[in-house]
Amino acid sequence: MIDDDLKNEILDGFRYFTNRYAQDTKYSKDDKTTHDKLSKFRANLIKFTDNIFKNYRSERNGNWLKADGRTIAEYIWNRYIPFENESHLVIYFAVLAKPGNFYVSIGLIDAKLSDTEDKLKDEIYNFLESECKKIHIPGFRLDKLAWEKYIYFAIENIDTFATLDYTSLLNALTNVYQLTYDKFYKNIENNRQNNSDNKGYEMTDDDKKLTYHLNQILYGPPGTGKTYSVVRKALEIIEGNASDDRSKFKEYVEKGQIKFITFHQSYGYEEFVEGIKAETKNDNVSYKIEDGAFKKICKRANGDNWKKILLKDTKEELTEDGFKKLYKNYVDKLPLFSNNMYGKILETPTDKQPFYLYKNNLFSILVKPQNSNDPKTISCDKLIKDIFHNDNYGMPSYEPVIIQDILGQEYESYKANHINQNCILIIDEINRGNISKIFGELITLIEPSKRLGADDEIIVELPYSKEKFGVPSNLYIIGTMNTADRSIALMDTALRRRFEFVEMMPEYDNLNEINIEGINIGEMLKTINDRIEYLYDRDHTIGHAYFMGVTDMGALANVFKNKILPLLQEYFYDDWEKIRLVLGDSQFIKEKKPSSGLFKSGTDYINDKILYEIDKEAFYYKQNYLKIYNSSNSQESADEANPDNVN
Repeated sequence: MIDDDLKNEILDGFRYFTNRYAQDTKYSKDDKTTHDKLSKFRANLIKFTDNIFKNYRSERNGNWLKADGRTIAEYIWNRYIPFENESHLVIYFAVLAKPGNFYVSIGLIDAKLSDTEDKLKDEIYNFLESECKKIHIPGFRLDKLAWEKYIYFAIENIDTFATLDYTSLLNALTNVYQLTYDKFYKNIENNRQNNSDNKGYEMTDDDKKLTYHLNQILYGPPGTGKTYSVVRKALEIIEGNASDDRSKFKEYVEKGQIKFITFHQSYGYEEFVEGIKAETKNDNVSYKIEDGAFKKICKRANGDNWKKILLKDTKEELTEDGFKKLYKNYVDKLPLFSNNMYGKILETPTDKQPFYLYKNNLFSILVKPQNSNDPKTISCDKLIKDIFHNDNYGMPSYEPVIIQDILGQEYESYKANHINQNCILIIDEINRGNISKIFGELITLIEPSKRLGADDEIIVELPYSKEKFGVPSNLYIIGTMNTADRSIALMDTALRRRFEFVEMMPEYDNLNEINIEGINIGEMLKTINDRIEYLYDRDHTIGHAYFMGVTDMGALANVFKNKILPLLQEYFYDDWEKIRLVLGDSQFIKEKKPSSGLFKSGTDYINDKILYEIDKEAFYYKQNYLKIYNSSNSQESADEANPDNVN
């Protein structure tokens, strides 16, 4: 925040700059008024922007006069760099004379580009534009000039320039800067260090995958690492770097920045968006509207009435999940309600009136004032809403005391500034739900062009709450789909049109480092999958993830007995001949002859039926696995695979 004097001087200087440029762009050294006013305006701008960009390095400040010394510049700019690097990528604060406006943007210093940067220039600008379109900060309008390659954030009302949320905007632009640097420049530096040729850097497939789609579905056969990839993608979208750190993922889940749900046949609109829930209180049934998972994460992404809670003594941040655990432990220690028994005694903070705490049969807190026989229920959900989402005004006087007693210490809350934070909704088994039933009219709203702040944004009225609702553009939806359950071709057309699909097939190279007594796990799995694809289809192949934790023969045997064989039984409907073909021989599955005394007569008919049984011991001999992919079938191999044959 700047003082009023500086703000007014900047506004006066801006008006003089735009008027002077509109009248005549020519300047002479004798024009002392123009020199003094525009020099002061430039100095004030530097003072203002240096304060905004105080954690950035100033790259250079532009002048109000062009290099010829006789022409007034069309804009005055100040350029900043968030961290030291060799790129010519900068973040600008500039003032345009025509059209008259202030703007903040990110772009390249075109006059200084290296040969490699020049070749990548169009790709870099396209990437910057796609990422900037995801940023929506109140008071700024996304715009583009015909003579500029990059888009910028124009201030909607010049008079409010000094009070806008530059911190959120710069945080978002810095994130875009980091993404751009990681996507383009790290590879340039690596190529330079590796003495690569002078043809210029070409983007790899991995680079291209760094563009984060708002709606995407990872699909593939079971065991191809879809859930593992979801964790990496979620952390990459939030932090800008891919990571396998499950603790970080869990932390974002607890903060509400990541929501994980699973679709199933009975999942509906009420669980996903909002629904009416019955509530019984004192034998009276009432109904309330409850937000679903999708609506909650949309509110979180929008920053609606969300507060950050810090515990005063420990300085730790309190999450909703953390409070739920504390509430449960607290309720467990309370006595069940009875008019003849005293509960836990607390006092109201102002008039020191005692009240008693109990628990009910639903394991919620009951509050009974000293002179009342009408206890009030305080559910965990109500306290969470009051702590994290509502103002404290109107809260019953005893409620803050109860909250503090549950926490064991005082807490402080403040409005959380996370409007630019990316949020992730993960929908596991997305193909198992009835999409029309679950999304309802909101299926259109998830399209990038229909989201809040987009050119064709759509806001609807929800049927139960009558609230106005739109989907924010910093909410990413990632679904997973098991093609063995349902082919992608059978998916809801409305869903297919609105999602990017990322195929995940078995990756045999991931198994190269796993060596169990000379068994080539990757080659073995590839052979199995080639046979499955021929006998069934590629959607039912087996993923590499089943074998990633295998370290010895016992673990390999368990994977085959408990994972692989049950899958094959499911795929081929207990057609044991095909299962034997997939496994390459009869080493695991044997023909079973009925005993001669099983039936008294009709043996001719019985001889037509072939029974099979699984040889569980066979899973512990390496030769049986080698025979899956090795055509050699010597007597030595057979003897080692079946020790009972040895005399």
